[in-house]
Amino acid sequence: MLSSRRVVAAVLLFVPLAWAGALTAAQVAGAAAPGAQTVTVSGWVVDANSWLGQGVRGPQYQGRSAASAEAGSPLVILTDNGSIVFPVQFGASAGTHASNLQLTSYAEQRVTVGGWLIRRGQEKAIVIQYVTSANDPAAGPPTSVRETPGVEIVARVTELNSWLNRGSSGPEQRDHTAARARSGEPLVLVSDPGFVLYPVTKSTPSGPQSNGLLVNFAEQTVRVKGTLIERGNARAIIIDSVAAYAPVIAQGSLRTER
Repeated sequence: MLSSRRVVAAVLLFVPLAWAGALTAAQVAGAAAPGAQTVTVSGWVVDANSWLGQGVRGPQYQGRSAASAEAGSPLVILTDNGSIVFPVQFGASAGTHASNLQLTSYAEQRVTVGGWLIRRGQEKAIVIQYVTSANDPAAGPPTSVRETPGVEIVARVTELNSWLNRGSSGPEQRDHTAARARSGEPLVLVSDPGFVLYPVTKSTPSGPQSNGLLVNFAEQTVRVKGTLIERGNARAIIIDSVAAYAPVIAQGSLRTER
């Protein structure tokens, strides 16, 4: 028999930032949610798949992270409290590749990133205005990890960049999301309040390899079976199987079952 547990988190409002050479601050602010703000974020540039899936980071993995970025795996900012900040791009054709180009030369280094902050559901993203090397001392992110095999998770399949920078998700986005996935943009699992589970693999270098499992379910609610990984304050999943799930996700919850 399955027992259920509900993970309920306070909903945060997310806010966009400006990318040098793309939009001006005023243009971005106009496209952002009310209350958009400029911020600086310090942390490590890591490959999402390597860090979330395997806990791998550090200067010795610089070549590995750069190769994964070239394959389509997002480079993200790993902050001191173990949270992930996703770089995003504005524009219909913008996406992970453009964001990775801004960060590849800083792979596995500590940086300070400035730009417009986006709060979307439970996640944070940033439209990068500048990146500099950070020499400030830091103990490093939390190393705590919990891996729970055999869970079933109900969530929506959507495209990472579009959802983070515009909140785009829903049946009307299905063709767009599927096309983006086939072009290499990562698909993720998102609960109604915006709690992201990033699909990871144990292979390296790794692009969005789980897209093949998820693309036929673009913008649908699904039941995913696999291994839930909670690393620091970020979450990922190694997918074993995916099936359509008829009921809409309960508002305000991410349901997992064992």
